[in-house]
Amino acid sequence: MILTSTGHSPTWPSPERRIEFRVMSRGERVDVRGWATFRGERVTVAGPPDAGSLSVVAVPELLEGFDPKPNDSTYGYWREPWAVAEVPVEALSHLVLTDTRSRAASAVAADEVGLFGVIGPAAVRLGDTVGFVVDGEPRLRVECDEVEPPVGFAWTRTASGWRADVPRSAIAAVERRYIFASWRGAKVRVVRVDGDTAIVYSERIVYTDASAPFEAAEMDATDDVRAGWSATVSLGDLEPAWATRSTSPLVPAHFPLAVGRVGERPEQVGLLEADGGLHSDLAAVVRLPDDLPDPLMSLYGLHFGSRPQWEWRRYVLPVEIEAPELVTSEVCVDGVWQPVNRIDADSWRVFGPEDEIGLDAIEAYRYTTSTVDLEAAPGVRIRNASLEAREL
Repeated sequence: MILTSTGHSPTWPSPERRIEFRVMSRGERVDVRGWATFRGERVTVAGPPDAGSLSVVAVPELLEGFDPKPNDSTYGYWREPWAVAEVPVEALSHLVLTDTRSRAASAVAADEVGLFGVIGPAAVRLGDTVGFVVDGEPRLRVECDEVEPPVGFAWTRTASGWRADVPRSAIAAVERRYIFASWRGAKVRVVRVDGDTAIVYSERIVYTDASAPFEAAEMDATDDVRAGWSATVSLGDLEPAWATRSTSPLVPAHFPLAVGRVGERPEQVGLLEADGGLHSDLAAVVRLPDDLPDPLMSLYGLHFGSRPQWEWRRYVLPVEIEAPELVTSEVCVDGVWQPVNRIDADSWRVFGPEDEIGLDAIEAYRYTTSTVDLEAAPGVRIRNASLEAREL
């Protein structure tokens, strides 16, 4: 079962509509999990997509009547014990599942790495899942290196293949392909392959110098490796271990942010903001952590601690950004339009300026764009220490 959204209103398919997950090979590891709304609460779920019931993890009181059993994990802040129970799919709403399949890998292949949008029977490359808005409709840039691209879209021929800007609603699912490998003793994830080089990153917290090759010339400059690090390395230096494909629905478009053209591609952009001060002479191009970095991007740690957060960035001069626009999202609740501040792409939870907006209450989405000066657009926060580490 998948959760989808059109450009203007949410659609919650019936249990019969499901992602057709791709079978990789024998001996694969399979993990299917996600989120659903149960008795008015957002809960985690797990189980095969064609099952009649799913395992739901929640506080015991919420699972009354479904024979809840104690769960091994505890809630990190209040130490409140969790419980798990089998709940029929019919009792769940707003269900979204992510199917992850992994198998042993003996080589790093370009077609096993990247971000792909599923359009009908085809999987075409995506650069990012943020996209842009044209005439109120969220759109994404897709690329195809086949001789003949999928029919139905206005493809433009490029030096490397084809490209098209397609409605976000045309993407049935997103497929993320990774290779997990070892590089100079460090466990890394391979996220992009260009010829004989690859972009790799480590998302785990590093406490000792022995945990990462800090002095390697391939590593991107960073002020603190505890929030992860990235590097551009030679394919020959990688020892692959597992190839992984993760298939999930495409979360509804969520803004506000500034989108401008950098070269030929629309990108999320903003002037750098450090310690409350805006750098009018330096900007950043930003992509989400699970999106495909461009060849010049590196990992930037947003927050440290037990659950670090990061994103992909590269730094450009403001003059390299053409026609920046401020894109905003709104949802209609009880006939009234309310602004959206963010959507959690993992749990599909929608948040307004102050509180969470229940999925059951959302009647439609609306997107608007307006020309904006970068100095009036949301900035991209950065630490002064990071500016110094990158000699910016």
